[in-house]
Amino acid sequence: MSKHPRVDSSIHDAYEILGGFLDTKLFLTAEHAEERVPEGFHFRPEDERLRGTHWAYDLGVSELTRELSEALEAPGVLARFTRAGMIRPQGRRVLVLSKLSLLRDCAGD
Repeated sequence: MSKHPRVDSSIHDAYEILGGFLDTKLFLTAEHAEERVPEGFHFRPEDERLRGTHWAYDLGVSELTRELSEALEAPGVLARFTRAGMIRPQGRRVLVLSKLSLLRDCAGD
């Protein structure tokens, strides 16, 4: 067990900190660890089909990162929002997947 300071675990709206010792040689990160949608946003109707898929979040990355953090006593951070296309209620587009990109990537699967 380390004698160095430890980062405590904590959950915030946009991210979660995984506790660990500051002297470890690793800092773990996981983007798109959850399928949550930020307040004030929603899935576009044409993107609803992406829920529960790799397009919405990285399946299993949250669990894997937590297990690694615990086993290695390494700190880390999880991003807590989806990467799927969403729009604001006012209609301004943000984080929108390009249809061309979606078609190209699906063709490669």
